[in-house]
This record gives sequence, C-alpha cells and structure tokens, in this order.
Amino acid sequence: KMKKKKQRRSIIAGESLSNETFVKITYPKSPAERTLIESALKKNFVFEALSAKDMQEVIDCMKRRSVPPGHELIKQGDTGDFFYVIERGTYDIYVHGQKVVSFTRGQSFGELALLYNCPRAATCQSKEASEVWSLDRLTFRHLLQDAGKEAIDSAKKALSTVDLLRELTDAQLE
Repeated sequence: KMKKKKQRRSIIAGESLSNETFVKITYPKSPAERTLIESALKKNFVFEALSAKDMQEVIDCMKRRSVPPGHELIKQGDTGDFFYVIERGTYDIYVHGQKVVSFTRGQSFGELALLYNCPRAATCQSKEASEVWSLDRLTFRHLLQDAGKEAIDSAKKALSTVDLLRELTDAQLE
C-alpha cells in the first residue's frame, strides 16, 4: 500500500520534459467561452494560483471537442491524457461502477491523473451530446512547469535584492 501511495504522489514537476518535442497550439475562442473556461480553472486547485498571463495561455491552448451521448470520456484505470472543462452537457462520474456525482457546465475534471503519475480514479460518461474544452497532457505539463519556473525566477530575483541574501548562490535562493 505504501508503494502505491508513493507512486500516486509523483508530481509532474519531477518528470523530465527535455526529451519531448513541444509545440504550443492555440485555438480561437469567443469572449464568453474564455470566461467560462477561466471561471472553471479558477475553481480548480491546480490552476487557481496561476498568474493572469499563465491562465490566458492555458485557455488559449484548450481545444473544443464534441462528445456523443453515452461516451466514456475518461475510463477508470486508464492513463491520463486530457483535462476537461464542460461547456455543454452533463457527465456522470462513476467509481468502481457506482455513480458518485454528476458534473455540468462550467465544471472540470481529469487533472489528477495528469498532475500525479497515477491512473484515472473514475469513469466520466456523457449523459447527452455535449461540448468540452480539452487540454492534452503534454501541453498541461509544459504550461504548468513553465509557470512554476517563472514563479521561482521571480522570487529569486526579489530575494537577490535583499542585502542580507546577496551572498547566496542560485541554488540557495531556490
């Protein structure tokens, strides 16, 4: 059990992205769509602390996807590949075959399997034809790691202006 818990807590920040090719692709959105996505992201612990600039980058990279009724957008146990924000429709969330909750417009799901190195914790099935905004794993990882690096660089720059801390190395400031 301890081994499983340790695996679950492996955060993407520890994963190396150096061998992966990343090209940021953006998708057009109306002001209303951007507002819906931003509202959903601000309610999600993964995104709530992002700067306004980083939040806009995440929104820019989200892609619209149409989902037919009865489709399992996420299947429990699978590898995490996307994060979703619901624009239209309802999703029933099942854990071990038992319905635990329903999500609708403006709610999000799928971030835990992307953030932590673990399989999907639930199955998410559309009740009706729906529209979601999706963010793929690679883009998710790059955007969040870039945001984290920017925050560290900003903090280091501020700390380096303090007389008492000027003699510290970069590693010590981090």
